Amino acid sequence: MRDVGLTVDYDGKRNIAYLNGEAIEYPIGAMMCEYARLSPSELKDTIVKCPMFGETADVDKLSKTFMWLLAQLSEKHGSITSTMIVTEFSSVTADLRTCTEEERSSMIHDISNDEKMKNVKDFILKDTGYSDFGYETVGQLLLVSYMVFATIYTSFKHTFNIFSSEAEIEEDQAMAFWSFYGENFDFQRFTFRIINIDNSFRSIYTIQSSMSLALFEIAHTLDSNTSLVKCKNCGNYFVPARRSDTMYCEYPSPQQSGKTCKEIGAQVTRANKEKNDVTTRQYRKVYMRTKMSARRNPNSSEQLNSLERLTSESKVWRRELADGT
Repeated sequence: MRDVGLTVDYDGKRNIAYLNGEAIEYPIGAMMCEYARLSPSELKDTIVKCPMFGETADVDKLSKTFMWLLAQLSEKHGSITSTMIVTEFSSVTADLRTCTEEERSSMIHDISNDEKMKNVKDFILKDTGYSDFGYETVGQLLLVSYMVFATIYTSFKHTFNIFSSEAEIEEDQAMAFWSFYGENFDFQRFTFRIINIDNSFRSIYTIQSSMSLALFEIAHTLDSNTSLVKCKNCGNYFVPARRSDTMYCEYPSPQQSGKTCKEIGAQVTRANKEKNDVTTRQYRKVYMRTKMSARRNPNSSEQLNSLERLTSESKVWRRELADGT
């Protein structure tokens, strides 16, 4: 039986993730960067649209539900993220269905009455037809899994942010983090197999939790001296494919559907600079007015000379404007 989780072929130089029947190559560190782009609040709209939401939960319906959920989330959030979400949801559902009735009731009670998560609970249950968590229907299992996932993902994102941030790490945070590779290694949830593919032995890992993905990627990122870069446009971290001084990622931009940050990042940065920089803004006004005047009067040497003078002297003019002289 295939393990539930993110299956990765790691050879010390890169990862090949087996996703939805495809083998997709990722640079070291790129899988956790992609997962860290998620905003968990975006999941609710997909969850409540599940076609089996109100039906009684059984093995067959849950299997179909998770296949449906994987397909829906893959389209919106990518294969890595959708696989990790379904892995976590499946784990919560399996725990609820395999424990005793007493244990199940205790789990639901604890989840429902966590005061620190009250706002999250209210958000998740709003407009779903349910006033509390349960486990009888597909929808109830999805919603309680969503609640648990919110806590799990927060821990993943906190760990990722500590690692990716350039700020100095507090000693207690560093010690807590390193404990995951020592006395607290039980938090790691992997399976490992050696498989022969095309007459070559490959190391295949199945990553079975969000924290395990972080620990897997962080360890290999440190070993390989891989740099994570914060995109100047969307603000998310990514692993540059080639140059380490790359400023923009190749994920969809938040400003324009169908365009990546790499495609429009420089344009957006320039537009924002002009919007906020009085010197640049004034220069653009004068430049465009002068250029349009020269186009309307192509035979006017005075207009052409004015444009040429403005262009050649712009650096001095802008510096003097910025200096207030």
